[in-house]
Amino acid sequence: REQRQSRLRTVGSAAEPDQPLPVAASTRYKALLCPCFDVSCHEVEALIEQGITDLEVIKRLTSCGMGPCQGQPCWDLLRALVSARSGIPLHTLPRPTLRPPRRALSVAQAAGLADVVEPLQ
Repeated sequence: REQRQSRLRTVGSAAEPDQPLPVAASTRYKALLCPCFDVSCHEVEALIEQGITDLEVIKRLTSCGMGPCQGQPCWDLLRALVSARSGIPLHTLPRPTLRPPRRALSVAQAAGLADVVEPLQ
């Protein structure tokens, strides 16, 4: 019974408020925030120093999170970096809007292999 309650507490913790990811006091010059588009922490920090803290604006200026991963690995890092460097509370920074492709893509199309792979009939 005690083990079951422990598991319930662990699962229930997913509903707790966001906790900021730890961000180093200074990041390495080439530390990548978004590997799909080679967006470095330094690039984003330069924008924050210019007073740009809106995540949608940062997304458009750097293409961060607009790659094939659709920002899944980078959004939390971007939010944490902006929060740590600007002092804006993490819970007030929304996740940028995800927009799916205009029409459904096959896996071959997404991988750039549509001309190589024939669809099964």
